[in-house]
Amino acid sequence: MFGQQKKDAVAAWRKLATQSQGWMAPQDQYNELLKAADNWKPGT
Repeated sequence: MFGQQKKDAVAAWRKLATQSQGWMAPQDQYNELLKAADNWKPGT
């Protein structure tokens, strides 16, 4: 179960990192990437 959650989280992070979000300012997009990275725990 956690494997699928990790795959989904990485996919969401990659999408946010590689695709410009027109509704999100660059600084906000960067902050969201940092939050996602902080919340990701390897091995879970």
